[in-house]
Amino acid sequence: MYLPPLENCTSLLNRKRKRGKSSDFGVLKPRRIQDLKGSVDEDAVKSKLEDHFNAQRDITDNGRQKAELNQTLASINMYEDYRQQKKKKDRIKGWESFVMLLKVSFLELQLF
Repeated sequence: MYLPPLENCTSLLNRKRKRGKSSDFGVLKPRRIQDLKGSVDEDAVKSKLEDHFNAQRDITDNGRQKAELNQTLASINMYEDYRQQKKKKDRIKGWESFVMLLKVSFLELQLF
């Protein structure tokens, strides 16, 4: 396993330390927060949050409705299969009863 020289390790650690102290994630001072409060439109923030959560709720509802639709379609398909199988069975039973009727009629004709 390759280990870099010790000089490179310290410079790497220093780079990581510097990167961790980014000015993007700094803590705001109380005076800066007060200055920002006046520039923020609370109604706009409220409407954006409402839009966001409405969209999130709609996405959740759509997922639930899609699952229900899939379940309903599966049930309908299963019922259609059942009806077709029953129809085939009824046809076979009808045909068998027709054949039995012919046999009985034929036997009756032979007796006379």
